[in-house]
Amino acid sequence: MWFLASILYIFLSVSLLVHVKIKGNKENLTNIISSIILLLCAILLFFYPRYQQVLPIACFVLTIVLALFLLSLKLISKPISRVLRLKNTDNIYREVVRKAFHFIVLILVLPREYLLYIYQSGIFIMNSVVLFSSREITSMTGLFLRDALIIVSGSAVFVFIIFEFLRINFGVVLYPNILIRAVEEKSIAAHVYTALSIFFVSLVFPEYIIIPSIIIPTLQDAMAAIVGKSLGRIVIIRGRTLEGCIAGFLTSITLGLFFLDVFTTIMLAVILGVFDFLSNALNINDNLLFPIISAISLQIITLA
Repeated sequence: MWFLASILYIFLSVSLLVHVKIKGNKENLTNIISSIILLLCAILLFFYPRYQQVLPIACFVLTIVLALFLLSLKLISKPISRVLRLKNTDNIYREVVRKAFHFIVLILVLPREYLLYIYQSGIFIMNSVVLFSSREITSMTGLFLRDALIIVSGSAVFVFIIFEFLRINFGVVLYPNILIRAVEEKSIAAHVYTALSIFFVSLVFPEYIIIPSIIIPTLQDAMAAIVGKSLGRIVIIRGRTLEGCIAGFLTSITLGLFFLDVFTTIMLAVILGVFDFLSNALNINDNLLFPIISAISLQIITLA
């Protein structure tokens, strides 16, 4: 079945819409947009037959690996959380721990030879787990980073959505509670939207757009949240402080100068700032919007 991956994501898209109808929560608009993006990803995959076989394998492998990792993390987090609650630093600690996972995107700035080794090792592991091979992917060494992002983020979308449905509908929590905000207890957590936005961006845009579109907004959001939670005193709008916004803007500028020229960097930082307020006002999860808005903005600016 060469279209297996597309069927997989169509199923997830429909599941999100069903979740919206049944649960009816504050993330409804975000989930509807997510469902549309998932459907677009499923359609796009028809034009990339080499992923139709690899993505289901990756979903299978990542489900096992991630479940074991998160269960282990859950065990060691309990005593740590208990101690930190006694010190009354739980809220800040939760935010720091949650946003610390955003910094995993810095792996993309490693030398390409190391990334290629990690990529080829991952494909080798997948080939050793299943009976059929994905040699067509391993031959794409020229575009391996884009391929790797599609494979990893695409499989992460599947695994995260399944884990979230188990948590919300059946109370089966495979990861530490510290990774879930209070407002996310009955709704889908932000990491699903982050993985989905990276998956979509990786499928649609060229590699030189993908990398800054992932790194800049992801770390901007992390720094804004950490500084806003720990040092924020001046509230601008619900959930946004002046200190957090300044930290996010400076993070965008600093990171942007590593990848882009000065004009593009400033433009992107301003655009992200504007959409940060818009997403807050419309109650759309910024983890879903930021990478996609960044990629679209960079594509328009570079073509102008």
